[in-house]
Amino acid sequence: MAGRISLVLAVFLSLTLRVAYCTTDVCLTVKSYGYDCHDYK
Repeated sequence: MAGRISLVLAVFLSLTLRVAYCTTDVCLTVKSYGYDCHDYK
């Protein structure tokens, strides 16, 4: 159970960070890794 919660939190934080990056200049760095920032707005 605890492992599942940790996994959910990890995914949630990952998505939250991606959205945050997309509102800043870091978006360019994220795009270099293959993420399209506009998908998260």
